[in-house]
Amino acid sequence: MKPQDLPVTKLAGIGTQTAKRLEKLGLRSIQDLILHLPLRYEDRSRIHPIGSLSAGMTALVCGRIEYTEIAPGRRKSLMCRIRDDSGGIYLRFFHFTANQQQTLQPDRWLSVFAEVRYGFAGLEMVHPDYTVVNNPDFALIEAGLIPVYPLTEGLSQGVIRKAVKQALAWCRQHQDVLTDWLPPALLKHHAFPSLADAIHSLHAPTEAIPLAALQDGSLPALKRLAFEELLAHHLSLRRVKQKAKIWQAPSLPLSEGDTAQFLAALPFPLTKAQQRVFAEIAADCGSNTPMMRLVQGDVGSGKTVVAALAALQAVKAGYQVAVMAPTELLAEQHFRNFSLWFS
Repeated sequence: MKPQDLPVTKLAGIGTQTAKRLEKLGLRSIQDLILHLPLRYEDRSRIHPIGSLSAGMTALVCGRIEYTEIAPGRRKSLMCRIRDDSGGIYLRFFHFTANQQQTLQPDRWLSVFAEVRYGFAGLEMVHPDYTVVNNPDFALIEAGLIPVYPLTEGLSQGVIRKAVKQALAWCRQHQDVLTDWLPPALLKHHAFPSLADAIHSLHAPTEAIPLAALQDGSLPALKRLAFEELLAHHLSLRRVKQKAKIWQAPSLPLSEGDTAQFLAALPFPLTKAQQRVFAEIAADCGSNTPMMRLVQGDVGSGKTVVAALAALQAVKAGYQVAVMAPTELLAEQHFRNFSLWFS
């Protein structure tokens, strides 16, 4: 069986239900998992003093629980106050269980990771990732950057991280999982890593990879994948154009007399750019190959009158024309202009 056909259920811990949830993300095979890249990364490599936190930060802290209570209001929430030597912060849970409330007992130490925001009582973390630890010396510090993946309902980061980790290990054992289509000379010229190395760097960045390089796209692994994606897109368009050349389209011969009559009735002369663009369109429409063309110009540059000339060429050849506009207001404006020009 080809790697791209090997189902995710071949991995440990992925049963029928988990496979269905992964399928919602388009992840059916081991290769799909390998190519499911992180959205962003979390830095859990050091503990921040609670007193140094500010709104907007995403940080790992370790604190002792002072108290836990259910805050009243239109929407009840479980509030837990933790503190270290530098200050305190609230943990808020809008969805909670009695077992969770029992776990968050005073004097227990928590290792907590989340984004800091302003709440009614001050700074707080909403639905943070937390673990009960024996004391602050055993806070869960993780080496390197932690990937955060796109999810769907019922699927947690822990489950997908474990699945991706297994898929990467499987990839290392089977070299034929990822075909590297870029030639070695091209990789060397641009200082790009191999496809396998690039994929591994993004799923499991080492401590040597700075977070800034992942965020601003300067990491060679990211550049390589972006290059390959753009190349694949370009080649697919080239393939479409090649296929289009074998299609047949009706020829719309240009009548210079009709065009001259139309231009003479306009309240303005065409610019050189408009004349050049229409000549190109007229040549395309006069051939037996379908035209694939995008006319781009600023507002007021005269794209509509060029479209009117193309419409005239089709109508005079005995065909009908449809003009589409993105809004009703613009459609009414085009109708008025066409009515005036063709009167």
